Amino acid sequence: QDLYYKLAKSCDVLCKNDKALKYYRAAYDIDSTHLETLLGMADLLHRTEDWDRAFKIYQTVLVHHRDSQGSQEIVEIFYRLGGIKLKLGERKKALNMFEKALEIDAYHRPTLEAVVELQAKHNDWEAVVQAKQALLETADADGKFELHQQLGDIFRQNLRSPERGIAAFEAAADIKPDSHAVLHKLIELFSETEQWR
Repeated sequence: QDLYYKLAKSCDVLCKNDKALKYYRAAYDIDSTHLETLLGMADLLHRTEDWDRAFKIYQTVLVHHRDSQGSQEIVEIFYRLGGIKLKLGERKKALNMFEKALEIDAYHRPTLEAVVELQAKHNDWEAVVQAKQALLETADADGKFELHQQLGDIFRQNLRSPERGIAAFEAAADIKPDSHAVLHKLIELFSETEQWR
Protein backbone atom coordinates (compact mmCIF):
# COMPACT_ATOMS: atom_id res chain seq x y z
CA GLN A 1 0.00 0.00 0.00
CA ASP A 2 2.79 2.42 0.97
CA LEU A 3 4.65 1.74 -2.28
CA TYR A 4 1.52 2.40 -4.39
CA TYR A 5 0.93 5.64 -2.48
CA LYS A 6 4.52 6.78 -3.09
CA LEU A 7 4.22 5.96 -6.79
CA ALA A 8 0.93 7.86 -6.94
CA LYS A 9 2.42 10.89 -5.21
CA SER A 10 5.43 10.91 -7.55
CA CYS A 11 3.21 10.75 -10.63
CA ASP A 12 0.97 13.43 -9.13
CA VAL A 13 3.91 15.80 -8.65
CA LEU A 14 4.97 15.13 -12.26
CA CYS A 15 1.40 15.92 -13.44
CA LYS A 16 0.93 12.39 -14.80
CA ASN A 17 -2.70 12.36 -13.73
CA ASP A 18 -3.78 9.03 -15.23
CA LYS A 19 -0.88 7.11 -13.71
CA ALA A 20 -1.27 8.91 -10.39
CA LEU A 21 -4.95 7.98 -10.23
CA LYS A 22 -4.17 4.38 -11.11
CA TYR A 23 -1.68 4.10 -8.23
CA TYR A 24 -3.94 5.97 -5.80
CA ARG A 25 -6.68 3.46 -6.62
CA ALA A 26 -4.29 0.54 -6.05
CA ALA A 27 -3.34 1.99 -2.65
CA TYR A 28 -7.01 2.67 -1.87
CA ASP A 29 -7.97 -0.94 -2.73
CA ILE A 30 -5.51 -2.17 -0.10
CA ASP A 31 -6.51 0.35 2.58
CA SER A 32 -9.58 2.49 1.88
CA THR A 33 -9.05 4.58 5.03
CA HIS A 34 -5.37 5.60 4.56
CA LEU A 35 -5.47 9.38 5.05
CA GLU A 36 -2.68 10.42 2.67
CA THR A 37 -4.10 8.22 -0.10
CA LEU A 38 -7.59 9.66 0.39
CA LEU A 39 -6.37 13.26 0.39
CA GLY A 40 -4.07 12.73 -2.60
CA MET A 41 -6.80 11.02 -4.61
CA ALA A 42 -9.48 13.57 -3.63
CA ASP A 43 -7.24 16.51 -4.55
CA LEU A 44 -6.37 14.92 -7.91
CA LEU A 45 -10.04 14.19 -8.69
CA HIS A 46 -10.90 17.76 -7.69
CA ARG A 47 -8.17 19.19 -9.94
CA THR A 48 -9.33 17.08 -12.87
CA GLU A 49 -12.97 18.09 -12.22
CA ASP A 50 -14.23 14.59 -11.50
CA TRP A 51 -16.73 16.17 -9.14
CA ASP A 52 -18.81 13.18 -8.01
CA ARG A 53 -15.86 11.00 -7.13
CA ALA A 54 -13.95 13.86 -5.50
CA PHE A 55 -17.00 14.59 -3.33
CA LYS A 56 -17.22 10.95 -2.19
CA ILE A 57 -13.52 10.75 -1.28
CA TYR A 58 -13.58 14.02 0.67
CA GLN A 59 -16.61 12.70 2.54
CA THR A 60 -14.66 9.52 3.33
CA VAL A 61 -11.89 11.69 4.82
CA LEU A 62 -14.45 13.37 7.08
CA VAL A 63 -15.96 10.04 8.15
CA HIS A 64 -12.66 8.37 9.05
CA HIS A 65 -10.31 11.20 9.96
CA ARG A 66 -12.25 14.27 11.11
CA ASP A 67 -10.97 14.02 14.69
CA SER A 68 -7.33 13.70 13.63
CA GLN A 69 -7.39 16.67 11.24
CA GLY A 70 -6.77 20.28 12.23
CA SER A 71 -9.68 22.71 12.05
CA GLN A 72 -8.27 24.49 8.98
CA GLU A 73 -7.99 21.19 7.09
CA ILE A 74 -11.63 20.43 7.86
CA VAL A 75 -12.68 23.95 6.83
CA GLU A 76 -10.86 23.50 3.52
CA ILE A 77 -12.62 20.18 2.90
CA PHE A 78 -16.07 21.66 3.58
CA TYR A 79 -15.18 24.63 1.33
CA ARG A 80 -14.23 22.23 -1.46
CA LEU A 81 -17.37 20.15 -0.93
CA GLY A 82 -19.42 23.33 -1.25
CA GLY A 83 -17.58 24.26 -4.43
CA ILE A 84 -18.24 20.82 -5.89
CA LYS A 85 -21.96 21.09 -5.15
CA LEU A 86 -21.98 24.49 -6.85
CA LYS A 87 -20.36 22.98 -9.94
CA LEU A 88 -23.08 20.32 -9.92
CA GLY A 89 -25.78 23.01 -9.71
CA GLU A 90 -26.92 22.07 -6.20
CA ARG A 91 -27.16 25.49 -4.55
CA LYS A 92 -28.77 24.47 -1.24
CA LYS A 93 -26.30 21.65 -0.66
CA ALA A 94 -23.43 24.00 -1.54
CA LEU A 95 -24.66 26.55 1.01
CA ASN A 96 -24.98 23.80 3.60
CA MET A 97 -21.32 22.84 3.09
CA PHE A 98 -20.20 26.47 3.22
CA GLU A 99 -22.15 26.94 6.46
CA LYS A 100 -20.37 23.94 7.97
CA ALA A 101 -17.02 25.52 7.04
CA LEU A 102 -18.06 28.84 8.62
CA GLU A 103 -19.23 27.10 11.81
CA ILE A 104 -15.57 26.14 12.31
CA ASP A 105 -13.98 29.34 10.99
CA ALA A 106 -16.43 32.23 10.70
CA TYR A 107 -13.85 34.35 8.85
CA HIS A 108 -12.59 31.85 6.24
CA ARG A 109 -12.17 34.26 3.31
CA PRO A 110 -12.60 31.84 0.35
CA THR A 111 -15.81 30.45 1.85
CA LEU A 112 -17.20 33.92 2.61
CA GLU A 113 -16.38 35.07 -0.92
CA ALA A 114 -18.11 31.99 -2.35
CA VAL A 115 -21.19 32.73 -0.22
CA VAL A 116 -21.22 36.37 -1.40
CA GLU A 117 -21.07 35.30 -5.05
CA LEU A 118 -23.70 32.61 -4.63
CA GLN A 119 -26.17 34.71 -2.66
CA ALA A 120 -25.76 37.75 -4.92
CA LYS A 121 -26.73 35.61 -7.92
CA HIS A 122 -29.93 34.68 -6.09
CA ASN A 123 -30.62 38.22 -4.80
CA ASP A 124 -30.37 37.23 -1.13
CA TRP A 125 -28.88 40.58 -0.20
CA GLU A 126 -29.13 40.22 3.58
CA ALA A 127 -27.02 37.05 3.32
CA VAL A 128 -24.53 38.95 1.13
CA VAL A 129 -24.37 41.71 3.76
CA GLN A 130 -23.77 39.19 6.53
CA ALA A 131 -20.88 37.57 4.61
CA LYS A 132 -19.32 40.92 3.68
CA GLN A 133 -19.52 42.07 7.30
CA ALA A 134 -17.63 38.92 8.32
CA LEU A 135 -15.01 39.71 5.64
CA LEU A 136 -14.52 43.11 7.31
CA GLU A 137 -13.12 41.39 10.39
CA THR A 138 -9.91 40.26 8.67
CA ALA A 139 -9.54 42.91 5.94
CA ASP A 140 -6.76 45.50 5.88
CA ALA A 141 -7.59 49.23 5.68
CA ASP A 142 -7.96 49.24 1.88
CA GLY A 143 -10.08 46.09 2.02
CA LYS A 144 -12.30 47.60 4.72
CA PHE A 145 -12.73 50.76 2.63
CA GLU A 146 -13.82 48.73 -0.42
CA LEU A 147 -16.15 46.51 1.63
CA HIS A 148 -17.84 49.49 3.32
CA GLN A 149 -18.43 51.02 -0.13
CA GLN A 150 -19.83 47.74 -1.46
CA LEU A 151 -22.10 47.45 1.58
CA GLY A 152 -23.25 51.05 1.09
CA ASP A 153 -24.16 50.32 -2.53
CA ILE A 154 -26.08 47.17 -1.52
CA PHE A 155 -28.02 49.05 1.18
CA ARG A 156 -28.77 51.86 -1.24
CA GLN A 157 -29.56 49.97 -4.45
CA ASN A 158 -30.64 46.46 -3.46
CA LEU A 159 -32.14 46.81 0.01
CA ARG A 160 -33.49 50.37 -0.40
CA SER A 161 -32.18 51.26 3.05
CA PRO A 162 -30.64 54.75 2.86
CA GLU A 163 -29.91 54.93 6.59
CA ARG A 164 -27.85 51.74 6.51
CA GLY A 165 -26.22 53.02 3.34
CA ILE A 166 -25.24 56.24 5.11
CA ALA A 167 -23.69 54.28 8.00
CA ALA A 168 -21.64 52.16 5.58
CA PHE A 169 -20.41 55.14 3.52
CA GLU A 170 -19.57 57.04 6.73
CA ALA A 171 -17.47 54.07 7.82
CA ALA A 172 -15.69 54.22 4.44
CA ALA A 173 -15.20 57.99 4.84
CA ASP A 174 -13.63 57.42 8.27
CA ILE A 175 -10.91 55.38 6.51
CA LYS A 176 -10.46 57.72 3.49
CA PRO A 177 -11.96 61.13 4.31
CA ASP A 178 -10.88 62.61 0.96
CA SER A 179 -12.65 60.04 -1.23
CA HIS A 180 -14.81 62.10 -3.58
CA ALA A 181 -16.80 59.05 -4.68
CA VAL A 182 -17.85 58.28 -1.10
CA LEU A 183 -18.59 61.93 -0.29
CA HIS A 184 -20.80 62.26 -3.39
CA LYS A 185 -22.76 59.15 -2.37
CA LEU A 186 -23.20 60.56 1.14
CA ILE A 187 -24.47 63.88 -0.25
CA GLU A 188 -27.00 62.03 -2.41
CA LEU A 189 -28.22 59.92 0.52
CA PHE A 190 -28.39 62.90 2.90
CA SER A 191 -30.44 64.76 0.26
CA GLU A 192 -32.67 61.75 -0.30
CA THR A 193 -33.37 61.47 3.44
CA GLU A 194 -33.68 65.26 3.81
CA GLN A 195 -30.81 65.50 6.29
CA TRP A 196 -29.90 69.01 5.14
CA ARG A 197 -27.68 69.86 8.07
